[in-house]
Amino acid sequence: MNFTDNNTQRAVETGLYPSGDGCELKGRFGDYGTAYAARPLGRMNPHLSRSFMSETRTENKRVIGYSEIKAKYLPHRYPIVMLDRITDYRAGEYIEAIKCVTGNSPELVGHFPDRAIMPATSIVQALAQLAIVFLKLSRGALQEDEMTVVTTTKFKFLQPVFPGDTLKLKLTPIRLEDSVGIFNGSAQVDGKSVVRGSLTLAKANISKFPNPLW
Repeated sequence: MNFTDNNTQRAVETGLYPSGDGCELKGRFGDYGTAYAARPLGRMNPHLSRSFMSETRTENKRVIGYSEIKAKYLPHRYPIVMLDRITDYRAGEYIEAIKCVTGNSPELVGHFPDRAIMPATSIVQALAQLAIVFLKLSRGALQEDEMTVVTTTKFKFLQPVFPGDTLKLKLTPIRLEDSVGIFNGSAQVDGKSVVRGSLTLAKANISKFPNPLW
């Protein structure tokens, strides 16, 4: 791409925002797509370029993708993996994630056939899985004989969630120890709160369950 000042203006108007690496695609692709210019960004308006480069440098988010979530943090598999991406976290402080809701998901196919709504229990499941990831990021991996169990939940469901929505999930610890965590949790869609409440996640020794019928 050969960017001139006029082209730069056109890029801004159409959703192409210059960043330190090229042009960051926003709008349809969110904040994650990047197109690389064929020529250096020095040909762009230098004030515009420096402005966006400065914004890029200040965003130091820690992201974990779907495959890594499954490989390192969650034992869950299809159709019960309820996290698509960890979008940011700080060990011991907070964790954020997204879940993209689709009408093809098994939990929505029958809930309900004529009016698809994401089950409230599925949102709680997503927050519980986020707690598992956070516990492992903050306190380390489980031992061979350990598993996690949700011991209490208390949530308010404020608005329905539909196919096409993107759930933005967040957890912050009220109490966090090696064997137990109590969390405040919330979910938003388009900046509006749809779920909020708390849950408790604890470690348990599998050997304490006599003859588990897996």
